[in-house]
Amino acid sequence: MMEFDRISKEVERQNRSVTRWARIALIGAGIFWLFWMAFAAVALWLIGRLLNAW
Repeated sequence: MMEFDRISKEVERQNRSVTRWARIALIGAGIFWLFWMAFAAVALWLIGRLLNAW
């Protein structure tokens, strides 16, 4: 029984670290997506201005 408790604690510890990394990855992906959308919006706006200036 002690062995089982030790193993379950170890598994729980690993799961916690996995969820932490998953959260970090999700936040990073969200920031990257927002940055990419802002970049695309600025690029489209600039292209529109250049075409209008023609």
